[in-house]
Amino acid sequence: MPENYSTQELMIIAAAREINDYERIFVGMRLPITAYGVARLTHAPNAVGLFESGVSRYEPAKDMLYTMCDGPNQLGAAWTTGLIQIMGLLSGGRVHAGFIGGAE
Repeated sequence: MPENYSTQELMIIAAAREINDYERIFVGMRLPITAYGVARLTHAPNAVGLFESGVSRYEPAKDMLYTMCDGPNQLGAAWTTGLIQIMGLLSGGRVHAGFIGGAE
């Protein structure tokens, strides 16, 4: 394996490879957001991102996110709801995979 990749970069790629097209993915902060974006750009253009803040997105936000509640994450979202509804999808088995970061 090339040594010019950081551990973070390798983690992002490994996580992105686990996301399949048309899956609903629970997306955490930092590296998981990046992994979701990489998956959408490379092989899973129809994966849906679900954020614990209550945001559901068909595509990554256009601007940088510092938290899941940032305006860019809400702008253009497919659905905005609450934590209870998103966690209900998760506990009801309607989410295919989840990636959480250190913030969670």
